[in-house]
Amino acid sequence: MGKMLWLEAKDMGVAPSNILYGSGATPVIPDYVVPAGAMTGNPLTDPSLYNHTPGASFFQYYPGKQNRNRLYGAILRQAPMQDYNIALSGGGEKGTYAFNIGYSTEDGLLKFTSFDRYSIRSNADSKITSWLKVGESLGITFTKSNGNNSDNNEGSMISEAYRMQPIIPVYDIQGNFAGTKLQVQVMGKTLLLLLLVTRMTSEKTLGNR
Repeated sequence: MGKMLWLEAKDMGVAPSNILYGSGATPVIPDYVVPAGAMTGNPLTDPSLYNHTPGASFFQYYPGKQNRNRLYGAILRQAPMQDYNIALSGGGEKGTYAFNIGYSTEDGLLKFTSFDRYSIRSNADSKITSWLKVGESLGITFTKSNGNNSDNNEGSMISEAYRMQPIIPVYDIQGNFAGTKLQVQVMGKTLLLLLLVTRMTSEKTLGNR
């Protein structure tokens, strides 16, 4: 990001300057994003000043180059799938039957996303006469989706994550969410906002006879 800003300034014919990367001939990655552009040893980076109590005295430290953006690691995970089915069937000359219960569960690659499906299906028929047969078919499916299902649009978690500047950390020096007190304009949502938008649930039930 710093190099891009410096190239932009060069193209515009102005001296490069940025609150994070300084104003030298080349951008310098700071040790801290908050306080903006601070280096280790700056009195403002004294950990004793840290205060996470909401209010006017609220003050966080966001490390810069020591803790690069790890949003992808924070929002993505391995996503196992499981599928279970129980089926019964039988019959004779006078009729047949079949019954099936199924359950599928799948974790999403994004944390706090998942999909569950429950299904029941039964079929039966009975031969009344040599020319008459009656039967029934019943199916019920219940699905539950958890998380942000925004597909691949610009509001998805993946899109928000890749637009975040790599220098912005996921957590501050005390392990609390970072990114909400930045003194620079950034694109993309921080981890806290990403987690909030994933806490959505949708349910659907379908049946047929």
